[in-house]
Amino acid sequence: MPPPTGGTGGGGVGGGSSIPGDGKMITSKLGGSIGGTAVFTQKGEDVTVVVTLTNCAAGKHMFQVFDGDSCDNASTEGMPWTPRGIGWGPAGGIQCTGNQGTMTDTRLGADKTKNVTVGDHVLATDVSTHVVIVSDEKDPSSRASCGNFF
Repeated sequence: MPPPTGGTGGGGVGGGSSIPGDGKMITSKLGGSIGGTAVFTQKGEDVTVVVTLTNCAAGKHMFQVFDGDSCDNASTEGMPWTPRGIGWGPAGGIQCTGNQGTMTDTRLGADKTKNVTVGDHVLATDVSTHVVIVSDEKDPSSRASCGNFF
């Protein structure tokens, strides 16, 4: 189980949100041939991810959340977390130029088939219990980079 991620959340006096995970942010540091970070932030039921890639070859790179819990090897990384972990970002992936690329994407909480949460420990939706993978667009099975949250 990942450690608490801080942030605000809980309801109570002052009219705060009662949505678990609201206001939480969690960062995954990507390691492998491509470096960078993936920062997930929950606002209400919506979750935004900002992915920053470094040391990436020119071209497009795919970003997905996998159902594994460790970047130790392909077995512990698991497979794409379907449907919640796929379809992040623009079609074709993150465009890298000059060894860098950035993507911002928001997953709407209203779509209960693809919604994710941040740090609320709900196994069905909590992105922080998984790993993120970056692969080359030409070889989606390549795992150029992996990152977890703990």
